[in-house]
Amino acid sequence: MSSLFQMRILRDKVKQEWFQKGYPIIDWNTQEGIYADADYTFDGDWLTETVSDTDYDLKYPLTINPFHLPVGLHVSFLYGEHPDGADGRVTFEVELWDNGEKKTTGQATDAAERMTAFLNTVWSQNNAHSLQTELGLNAQIYGGAVGGVYYDPQRTLDQDFPLSIQAM
Repeated sequence: MSSLFQMRILRDKVKQEWFQKGYPIIDWNTQEGIYADADYTFDGDWLTETVSDTDYDLKYPLTINPFHLPVGLHVSFLYGEHPDGADGRVTFEVELWDNGEKKTTGQATDAAERMTAFLNTVWSQNNAHSLQTELGLNAQIYGGAVGGVYYDPQRTLDQDFPLSIQAM
């Protein structure tokens, strides 16, 4: 499901009474337009434009999208070389702090190690490698990327934690 489609679903769910409560619908619609333009440019939809309404010759007859390769290369350069697989290019490391001081007690270190293992396991179970690539592409296309974590009880059928991470 594309990000633009998800935004349209969310926009359609905006209740009328929110307009009176100061919901930033104008900002939302403006941003959706910016994302639609970015999709149009990156996807190469503009390559099918014709010279005019009466001349059906393509304006860009080679139909080569000049954005896919540089954007893909830039994402690859951002993450560097990494072996294939589901493991993420970036992993988590939890540290416990209290009032500006790192906790180093055995209990704090053990808790941090368990949290680190949990986060990295959930991250790996959600195909972190491809998810990070998708988030990197979104960052290049839209100027930023957002991921969401959702409770998904179906994942327990595969012996995974019931948490799903998705790019938005």
